[in-house]
Amino acid sequence: MKYALFASYAALVVLTAVLLYTMLKRDRKQSEKKKVLLPNFCGVIGLICALLFHIPMTALAFGDGDWWLFLLFFVFVCLGASLMIGRINCRIEYDESGFTVTNFIGLRKNYSYDDFTGKRQSFGKTVLYVKDRKLRIDDIAVGEEEFIAFARKQYRICRGGTAVQTLPEKEIKGAFRKNVNHPEEFIFAFCTILLITIGMLASLGYMYFNTTKENELEYMTVTIQDVKKYHRYRQSGLRAVTNDTDVLIELPGDYRLLKDDPGLIERLKSSGERFRIGYEVMGTGDAIYYLIDVIIAENGEELLPFELSERYAKENILQIIVFFSGLGILNALWFLLTFRIGRHPEKYSRRVKRLFFQDGNIR
Repeated sequence: MKYALFASYAALVVLTAVLLYTMLKRDRKQSEKKKVLLPNFCGVIGLICALLFHIPMTALAFGDGDWWLFLLFFVFVCLGASLMIGRINCRIEYDESGFTVTNFIGLRKNYSYDDFTGKRQSFGKTVLYVKDRKLRIDDIAVGEEEFIAFARKQYRICRGGTAVQTLPEKEIKGAFRKNVNHPEEFIFAFCTILLITIGMLASLGYMYFNTTKENELEYMTVTIQDVKKYHRYRQSGLRAVTNDTDVLIELPGDYRLLKDDPGLIERLKSSGERFRIGYEVMGTGDAIYYLIDVIIAENGEELLPFELSERYAKENILQIIVFFSGLGILNALWFLLTFRIGRHPEKYSRRVKRLFFQDGNIR
């Protein structure tokens, strides 16, 4: 699984480099050919999605997680990467002699303006019929209107003034009943947020049901020397001495642990006892610390049983799940209201419509 993760990271680095080069480069030769491209935000959103879903993939790879969940997150990474590839490859380059279409996988094909057989305005895109194929140009593409106007002009020149045939628009009800300009932008934004929310909830759900098991803990015997507060999720850092070496250890859910057993930390640091602790190693490099899950006194008394630590860990994860679920619900409500107002704009005042749509976006 780690090799697959490294390969995925390597591919993403290469794809990111190509994307940035494509977005930032300037034509030094001042080419006369104009272009139709997907906007830069498609590539940026794709990169963000790919990076976000690499986080749970990394946790699964280094935590010996399940393959099926790793592959699930990889599917979301591929969806983000597809937006990046679309921004890199999908384009139309044109001049007075003709135009060249490059598809998703980078294959190029040249056409003449005389090859047009018809044009149709469809939901969210323009469809050009060229020879035996359909050329779909999304309304969000940069340079789309300029290309269509130029192509119609060149067609008239090739055909002696005859205009390209405009086919009747297909009857498509659409999500917003054609009351909203560029409705695909709203749907795309909702789907992107939905995918990110689902990915985060799936990752958190996996963490909730796969917390550290008791037999996976490491153990050492320590004497607690001092309690020192530091800023990490409202926890207390305990300065412990073991084998003449100071180590930083952390109690789980400390702010709740103090409430449940306020005398525990005082006993730990003032009794002079040696305690056997079960712990997880957290952090990396100089930031390594130990998260305590079990504390056993010299007399065998369990001061902090594993079941209590596991409960604290799951409660922490559950709080984050509730937070992201709330965001998901708000996103769903936002889309439903946008959908409702977009389908029936005549029922709402201008002030209400401006809360969801910019001026000129709703008819």
